[in-house]
Amino acid sequence: MSARSRVPLVHFILAAAVLLPPLAAALAAPPPGAALGTIVWSAQYSADSRSDGFQDVARGPAGAIYGAGITKTTEEANTLLLVKYVDEGATVHREWVRKYTLAGTAGARATEVEVDGSGNVIVAGTVGVAPPASAKGRNIIVLKYSATGVRKWKDVYNGPAHQDDYVTGMALDKYGNAYVVGASRGAGTGRTSPSRCARVAPGPG
Repeated sequence: MSARSRVPLVHFILAAAVLLPPLAAALAAPPPGAALGTIVWSAQYSADSRSDGFQDVARGPAGAIYGAGITKTTEEANTLLLVKYVDEGATVHREWVRKYTLAGTAGARATEVEVDGSGNVIVAGTVGVAPPASAKGRNIIVLKYSATGVRKWKDVYNGPAHQDDYVTGMALDKYGNAYVVGASRGAGTGRTSPSRCARVAPGPG
């Protein structure tokens, strides 16, 4: 288990599952008078000419919509991406963008995002590069941001075999605890380790 940064309690339970498909639309009710099936608004994020993509979406208070995914910073390196939009009914505007990479790693991506009862944003994903491009593989990362985009803490999980670990799902309870599931590969076997689950306490804020 890696050192924790302002996170009181973490228990990881990992189980193999199927990765979520990319999710590009927020589930918002249409404004009054709009016909069902009408596209009320759309929003696009592009950092530059390289690839960007959202893999999960979550709604927060006051019309907040969070898209989490990946942006390509170079041809070789990816960065975890979190974007906040605000739904104003007939229109939408982008409020902020946050990117994250862990020092010493060549890649990062978000695959899950949830919003707690206080409007804080919890993001789960991976840092590092998947085999066979990297012998070390990926580690699981969980980050917490405020509604204004301030990062409150991060926690990194590196499985007992120190090989490839990745997230396949996340849910929050009413107290703001995050439950993260995924997979952790064992040394020399190429197979997943026994099933586990992760509880990440909300921490301060």
